[in-house]
Amino acid sequence: MVKGTKIAMLYLLPLAYSASFPGEKAKKPLPAVCPEQSGRAENLLQAAGKLAASGLTPEAVACGELAADAAPRSAQVAFQYARLLEEANRPEEALQQLHRAIQLKEDDAASWAALGSLLGKHARTDEAVEQAAQALQMAARIETKKGDNQQALLHTNELGLLYQRHERFEDALVVFQDAVKAAPNVGPLLNNVGNTLRRMRRMAEAAKAYRRAVKADPKQALYKYNLGITLQSMGEETKALKELYRAVKLKPELAEAHVRIAKMELKREPAASLRASTAALALQPRDSQHHYMLGEAHAELQAFEDALTAYRRSLTLSTSIFDRAEAFFCALHMEQFLCDWSHSARRAAQLPGLLAEELASLKEGHTPSIRPLQAILYIPGGALAEVTRKYAEYVQHATRDAAESLERAAGPRMPPVGGRLTIGYVSADFGNHPVGQLLQSIPGLHARSSFHVIVYALLPSDASPERLKVERECDVLRDVSALSDTDVARMIRADGVHILVDLMGYTRRSRAEIFGQRPAPIQVAYMGWPASTFAPYIDYIVADRVVAAPHLLPAYFSEKVIYMPHSYYANDYLQSSADIIHSTQTRNSIRAAAGLPAVGKGVVLCSFNQHFKLDAEIFDVWLNILHRAPSSVLWLLDWGGASCAALPAACCGFSTGGVRPAPCPQQRLVALQTAVRLRASPAACCGFSAGAACCGFSTGGVRPAPRSQQRAVASRLGGCVLRRAPSSVLWLLDWGGHAVPHLKAELQAAGIAEERLVIGPVLKDRKQHLQRAGAADLFLDTISYNGHTSAVDVLWASVPFVTVPVEKMPTRVAASLAHALPCEELVVHSLRQYEDLVVSLATNYVWLRGLQSLVSDRKKDSPLFDTARWVRDLEQRLIHLWSLYSAGSPKSHVL
Repeated sequence: MVKGTKIAMLYLLPLAYSASFPGEKAKKPLPAVCPEQSGRAENLLQAAGKLAASGLTPEAVACGELAADAAPRSAQVAFQYARLLEEANRPEEALQQLHRAIQLKEDDAASWAALGSLLGKHARTDEAVEQAAQALQMAARIETKKGDNQQALLHTNELGLLYQRHERFEDALVVFQDAVKAAPNVGPLLNNVGNTLRRMRRMAEAAKAYRRAVKADPKQALYKYNLGITLQSMGEETKALKELYRAVKLKPELAEAHVRIAKMELKREPAASLRASTAALALQPRDSQHHYMLGEAHAELQAFEDALTAYRRSLTLSTSIFDRAEAFFCALHMEQFLCDWSHSARRAAQLPGLLAEELASLKEGHTPSIRPLQAILYIPGGALAEVTRKYAEYVQHATRDAAESLERAAGPRMPPVGGRLTIGYVSADFGNHPVGQLLQSIPGLHARSSFHVIVYALLPSDASPERLKVERECDVLRDVSALSDTDVARMIRADGVHILVDLMGYTRRSRAEIFGQRPAPIQVAYMGWPASTFAPYIDYIVADRVVAAPHLLPAYFSEKVIYMPHSYYANDYLQSSADIIHSTQTRNSIRAAAGLPAVGKGVVLCSFNQHFKLDAEIFDVWLNILHRAPSSVLWLLDWGGASCAALPAACCGFSTGGVRPAPCPQQRLVALQTAVRLRASPAACCGFSAGAACCGFSTGGVRPAPRSQQRAVASRLGGCVLRRAPSSVLWLLDWGGHAVPHLKAELQAAGIAEERLVIGPVLKDRKQHLQRAGAADLFLDTISYNGHTSAVDVLWASVPFVTVPVEKMPTRVAASLAHALPCEELVVHSLRQYEDLVVSLATNYVWLRGLQSLVSDRKKDSPLFDTARWVRDLEQRLIHLWSLYSAGSPKSHVL
C-alpha cells in the first residue's frame, strides 16, 4: 500500500465507522485525523493512539507504520510503533522495532524495559529468560544512573516477577530482597518477597514479609489477604481468619477473600461460611466455584435441598474438568443422601467418561475431585483402583523429600528389645466412634511378653469410655494431634516401631502423609478404609478369604494380604455389651414404643443404613418384598429426613405372577423345621446398616420397567396388599428427617400404606441401640456397600440378616461376618435369591424363629465375637511378618 493510499484510508475511517454504527457514534464521531498535508510523525502517533483506543487495532498499526516511515531516525517513534505491534499480537515485528529504538538511543530505559517485558512474555527457554532479564537489568541501571530510583525499582520488580513466572524462585528472591534493601518500606516489593517465599514453601518467612508489607501500607487489602492464606497454610487458622476478615473490610469486592473465608469457616462456623459464599456470589454470580462453596455451606447447615440446588448450578456453570467433576460428585452424593434418584440413570451414564477425562488431565501432586467416601460408594471396582492410586501418588509426591530426610537422619532400624515387637496403631478414631468402639480392647489384649503397644491418637481425647480404656490398657498413648506429619513420623521412628498399623486409610481426618514417610519397616492397613490403599508405602492389609478372595486380588489389591482365619472384622461386644438381654418382654416393649407389631403379630424387617447408602435398585427389591410378604413391615432409621420424598414410585423389575422362591432358601433352612409350611403372622422388616449402595450394580440383565408402568402396577397391587395385611409396616431410623418425606411419598406412589413405613430415631447411646436392634426380626442388608458395624450389631442382638456379596471389598463384609459366625444361610448370590429368601422368612414364622435361634446359639462360641482369639491370630501373623522382614525374604501373603 502506498503512502497516499494509507492517508486516504485514515481520512475515511471516521466516516466509515459512523456509517456502520450510526446509533453509537452519531453524537461523537471519531475526530478527523492525519490531514493529508501533515506528514509529521507526532500527529500520526496521536492518530494511532486514538484508533487503538477505539478498537481499530489494524488501522492503528497502519498509522504507526506511517509515523515510522516519516521519522526513521526517531527512537521514540520506533518505541511507540513497537507497542502498537505488540497490541496487535505481532511480537516478532515489535521486537524488531524495539531493537531499532535501542540502536537509535542506547540509553532509552523505556525501550530496554519494553524489550525485557516482551522477551519474558514469550520466553520458552532459559536462554530467552536470560535475555529478558538482561534487558530489564539494563533499564534499571539506566534509570539509576539518571537518578530516578523509583523507575529503577519498577524495572527491578519486573525482573523479579519474570523469574517468578518461570519458577526461578531463588533468583526472584535475590532480586526482590536486594530491592527491599534499597527501599525497605515499599509495600509491593515486600509483598513480592512474601509471594516468592510462599511459592518456595518457606511459610514463616513469607508471613514475616507480608507483615512488613501490611505495616508499610495498612490499607492495602491484598497484603492482608496474602498474610491470611499463608497463616492458614501454617495451621494458624484463627489468625488467618482475622487477617482475611480485615481484607474484606478494606476491600469488600475482594471475591477470593470471601471464598477463602467460606472454606475456612465451613466446619467452624457454617453460617459464616454461608455469608461469605453469598458475598462472593454477589460479586461473581456466574463463578461455578462460588456456587459450589454455597452448596458446601448449605450441606454443613443441613439445608440439603438448597445444597443440591447449588451443586447442580455449579455443575451447569463449570468449564474446567476439575470443577465439573467436583460439582458432579457432590451433586450425586447429595441426591443419594436425599434418596432423590430422578437423575440416577443420567449420572451413571456420565460418570465413567467424566472420571476418565479428569484422571487423564491430572498433574503430578494432584488428587481427583471425587472424595474418598464418594469414590468407594459410587466408583466401580476397576476405576476405584485407579482413583485410589491417585490418592497414594499424591501422598508420595507430598512426602518424598520428608521421607528421604527421615531415612538419612534416623539411622538404622532398631531390632526388637527383649524379643518384643513394637506395634503402633494410628487413628483419629480412638474414642466415641464406630472404629473406636470396635477396637477398644485390642491394645490391652496383646501379649506383653511379645508386644509393646504404642497408640498414636490423631485427635485429642474426647474423655469417652472407649478412649479412656485405650489410654489405660496400651503401653504408651501419644496425643499427636498438634504435631505435623513430619514430626509424627520422626516420633514413630524414634520409638522404634516395627509394625505400624493404619486404622484410617483415606477416611476423614486420616493422615496418610505420616505413612508416606515410611517411619516403620512394616506398614499395615486395617479396618477404617474397607479397600486397598494402592499405596506403595503400605505393605500389607488385614483381611480374610471372603472380603479378599484370592481371585479378586490382582484387580482389587496392591498389598499382600494378612489372612485372618475367620472374619477380619474385629469387635468388642463380648467385653463391652455382654449384659444386653433380648427377652420377649423387652422386645415387645420396644416394639410398642416404636409403633411396631408385637412379637408373633408381625415380622419386623429393618435396615439401619444411612439413607445415602440406599439406591433405587435395592429399595425396589424391598418394595417387592413388601408386596410379596404383605404382613411385613419395614423399619428404618431417619438419618436426615429429606430423602423420603424422593424415592422412586415403584420397584424395578417388579413381578408378582408365576414367581416361586428358589430352592436355595429352603435348602439353607432345612435344619429349621422347614417341613411345616405355614403362613406367617404380619411381619416387620428393618435395615439399620451404615453400608452404602454404589452406582453400576448389576443384577444380571434385569432392567426396570418404565417408571410410569412401575407406578401403575405397584399402585394396583398395593391396594391388594393393604386389604390382605393392613397391619404390616417398614421400620427405618430417622437420621435427621431429610429422607423421610421422600420415602413416604414413594410408598404412597407405589400403593403401599404409609403406616407400613416406621421411622425410628438414631440413638446416641450404643447399648440402647443394640438393645433396640434386638426388637427386629430380620435385617435387610444393602448390596453395593454392606452394613459393616451395623451388620455385626444385629448379629450380636441375635437378629439375622440377608446379604449379597459382589466384588468390591465393602460389598463383602457382611458375608465375612456370616461365614465367621458361622451362618452361611444368610448369604445369597443374586438379588432374586435375596428377595426370595427374605420373602420365605417373612412369610414362614417358623423358619424365621429357627434362624434367629441359630444366630443366638452360634454367637455364644463364635470366633466372630472372641476378641482375645482374634488378637492371638493377628499376633501369630505379625510375628511371621517380622521373621520374613528380618530374613530379607520378599513379602508374601500370610495365611
